Amino acid sequence: MVVRTGSVRVVGSLAAGATALAAASWGLVARGGGATAAAAAAQAAVAPVAAGTGQTPAALALLVGIDVYAPSGRGDDLAPLDGPRNDVARARALLQERFGFAADQIVELLGPQATHQAIVQRFHEHLIARAEPQTKVVFWFSGHGSHVPDASGRDGSAGVDAAIASDQTLVAYDSRAVDPDGGYDLTDDQLYSLLAALRAEDVLVVTDCCHSGGVLRGGPRALGVRECRAGTVPLARERLAAFWPADVPLLDDDQHGDLPAVVQIAACSAAEEAGELVLSDGTFGTLTWFLTKALGEVDPRAAWGEVTAQVRANVAGLGTRPGQRVAMVGDERRAVFGGTGRPVPKGFLVDRDGVRDFRIAAGSLFGITEGAEFTLLALDGTDVGTARAERVWTGHCKATWTGSGEVPRVALRAEPKALGTGQLRLRVALEGIDAARLDDCPWVVVTPPPEAEYVLRPDGGRLGLFDHHGHRVQETADDRAALRDAFSVEHRFRTLWEGVAAPGRHRLDLAIEPVDAAEAQQRKLPPARLSRGGARGAGARPGAVAAAGAYEGRDRGGGLAWLRVVNRSSEDLFVAVLSATETREVNVLIGRSADNLLRAGQERRKLILLGRDPQWPADLPLVDRYVAIATPRYVNFAPFESKAAVGLVRGGDYEAMPPFLRQALGGTRTRGDMDRPAWGIATFDVQVVTDRAFDEARAALGL
Repeated sequence: MVVRTGSVRVVGSLAAGATALAAASWGLVARGGGATAAAAAAQAAVAPVAAGTGQTPAALALLVGIDVYAPSGRGDDLAPLDGPRNDVARARALLQERFGFAADQIVELLGPQATHQAIVQRFHEHLIARAEPQTKVVFWFSGHGSHVPDASGRDGSAGVDAAIASDQTLVAYDSRAVDPDGGYDLTDDQLYSLLAALRAEDVLVVTDCCHSGGVLRGGPRALGVRECRAGTVPLARERLAAFWPADVPLLDDDQHGDLPAVVQIAACSAAEEAGELVLSDGTFGTLTWFLTKALGEVDPRAAWGEVTAQVRANVAGLGTRPGQRVAMVGDERRAVFGGTGRPVPKGFLVDRDGVRDFRIAAGSLFGITEGAEFTLLALDGTDVGTARAERVWTGHCKATWTGSGEVPRVALRAEPKALGTGQLRLRVALEGIDAARLDDCPWVVVTPPPEAEYVLRPDGGRLGLFDHHGHRVQETADDRAALRDAFSVEHRFRTLWEGVAAPGRHRLDLAIEPVDAAEAQQRKLPPARLSRGGARGAGARPGAVAAAGAYEGRDRGGGLAWLRVVNRSSEDLFVAVLSATETREVNVLIGRSADNLLRAGQERRKLILLGRDPQWPADLPLVDRYVAIATPRYVNFAPFESKAAVGLVRGGDYEAMPPFLRQALGGTRTRGDMDRPAWGIATFDVQVVTDRAFDEARAALGL
């Protein structure tokens, strides 16, 4: 995956009846008649995938649905499922009726057809061999899911508390007949390898099975649960020799990079079970029912993150496993099937946790304390009520509905309304502006000029926010919503920029390293000219200078480099790496989902593109700061990003480390451990300069 930094850019036999039923279910086809006017308008809103010409198909899909499984021969056969065939029919109808997939572009494997070998071979023949970069690709699996021991001992997708490292698996029709102990399940490593071999740049993977969040429904019959007994042995790779494609390297998914082309929507996390939804019209996977419904109604500007949020809200509390939480891996900002896309709504993700309770993905790490109040917003920005934080953890809080009436069953985001106790604000002086304009900015305190960190004043028909050096760091329209956004961007930037003083207990190494010429040539981008990029311990911030020369067809200069982070701790940790640049743009480079667990001694690399914003003065270096944060449990850092901005709280003056990091990452204190917080931070700065200034800057730094 190539990520742009400087101004960061992310650069990786029911057929007829069930099809009619499925189409009717999301409103495309009225029962007994043609489409309604509203449904027709909705259908027309999304342009269908254009028909392919020649040998390059516009779209390809492989749909797998397994309701019955081959007997194991030892009396512990897999429980049959009621929904997978219906899932496939519903998914096919969606792709054909809403998104214009041609019938011959969709391959189905149902029941006994869906053997381990058949899934692999059809994936290779239908998807890998035929798809070109512009082809839209879909792989949809409905059936049992499980997990088996990871032969390498490294895979942590089941969670840091798992007793053993596990591979999550899709259970093929004959998996447990060949090996009842799980050695013939289709593992996450295999699926990763097949996906990595695709040339397509827009890939959707849907896994409606248990533990599916760990692949990018047993034992005693558990009605409608898509899980089977966990395997006790790793994948026997020698069994794949007869059919595994020779041109597809078999990779370990935890040892290789992200798949930037892939968005995966999973029925649940790696540690959860997925269920089925029993309706009068039949039984369906809970995920498949609500995902197809959402995609049937989706606005053409929607992104996958927005769709997933809506599905999560609808799935919560329903089906045979009401506790399942829909998971997503990949770029949540990517547009649905090549639509125009729109930014992920502002605010923190909200999950239901009962009738009136919520789990909000905002904890002390983001400045939230007990008593904090949130405004709950629908995805269109409508204010639907409020909630109050009752308990706060590092990365999330439990909040209770304080609005009037019933909690609406829609996807929600939460924005801080009041921050709770013990939090300081940014100090802002006002010139010619009424202080009431900042009433919607709870993290700002109006301060006299001598003590202020910023000045807000009219500037060329708009408002300008100036720092204590007199530099304009933000400009905004003169309205409350715009001011709120501007200050939230500044808070996010400042917390990352300054919150790096205390390294914590766990050591991380963070480095920028050169890309060799052959690799750069393969990616058709030039390598960055780096003056220095050696690894340093936690808390250190050595400097490097990188040249960002212009290259043809691009509006910004840039060069490729490797970003490398190593967990030098003796403990397994979730490690995220964020970048912040002086242009006030922040991005999560590593750790956008819970697959960022690094075992002790393990490293992860990310290919990045060091570049300069064209608006930045040519004679000034542009400083990029990279911040690696290690936590004992997964924390969602996406709200830091520019396009998902929320208000964050900067800390006091007594330490450079803001309280939101110093208090949150410190975790629960215990006797004898007062000075050993259970987290780690490492940072690295890069001065990005033009080619012309590179040698001069390098000499000035003595490098």
